[in-house]
Amino acid sequence: MVDLGSRDLTDEQGVGAQFDGLAHLAIDPGHRHQVRGRSRSRSTRPPAATRPGPLSCRGVVSRPRPGIVGVMETIVIFHAHPDDEVIVTGGTIAKASDAGHRVVLVVATNGDHGDVPDDLGPNETLIDRRRAETDRSAAILGIHHVVWLGYGDSGMTGWEQNDLAESFWKADVDDAARRLATILDAEDATTLVVYDWHGVYGHPDHIKVHRVGHRAREIAGTPRLLEATMNRDAMSEFAAEMGEADFDPNGPADDGNPFGTPAAELNYAVDVTEYVPRKRAALSCHASQISDAGEMLQMPENVFARAFGTEYFIEPAHPLGEHLDWLFADELAV
Repeated sequence: MVDLGSRDLTDEQGVGAQFDGLAHLAIDPGHRHQVRGRSRSRSTRPPAATRPGPLSCRGVVSRPRPGIVGVMETIVIFHAHPDDEVIVTGGTIAKASDAGHRVVLVVATNGDHGDVPDDLGPNETLIDRRRAETDRSAAILGIHHVVWLGYGDSGMTGWEQNDLAESFWKADVDDAARRLATILDAEDATTLVVYDWHGVYGHPDHIKVHRVGHRAREIAGTPRLLEATMNRDAMSEFAAEMGEADFDPNGPADDGNPFGTPAAELNYAVDVTEYVPRKRAALSCHASQISDAGEMLQMPENVFARAFGTEYFIEPAHPLGEHLDWLFADELAV
């Protein structure tokens, strides 16, 4: 039942091109790089000043794929649902892509328990819509390739969908990990990004991403693993500033644990303020999801920037509290 459908967003016009239809698995193993002794390909990159400006999620995305001086890392970002790529990792994805790294998005589920829009076409399903929205979001963020594992959305903790045979939550960890490891191997990935131990806020599919991702990294021998999370202390400060008395990040989230991770346990705080407009534009591509994306997009721009202008990561191999500001080497080794 897992379809491993995929879309390569690298073409002659770059990531800025719009695509129709859904492709089958077509991982391109030709994109190689030199990190820790591996081979790499090269292409050219135009100066930043030549890159066009305003972003849009209507029609062709106005931002083309930046050229590449050298593909220094291949970063696989593993997320649970369509639209998850934006909030906790969207700025980091865009920054890494602009720096010349290859970014691959793997989505575990189809997001089939999301909001169903009123304007679906006669033969269009919610899954079709959410995949198309993800393609447009990926184009804005600079993602080069999107792969779908095709599991069913498990719903929130305690929902009956948790126990459906096709749900990601019910999937065998080793089986799902082998599927992800196949992608890691084919992409020659140097870094895998998953969620923290409780999936940031306890959603069953997010927790499963953590477990499957760690196991896949072991199987594939991927050199590096990072865990995306949110800064619980910063969230508390933000809630206090906004007067959100009903939201306490230290209180129980979906699985009964608090939101995110305390600041003292983080390794990276990535300033993505420059990329907030692209995050917001990418989020707007997920227009069908009015109860999540729609609510966040109602935030004034300055409030959205305050909430989502920094992205946080844990690197289990590093000491706790070693706060660094960037994740990847952006210059090729000589």
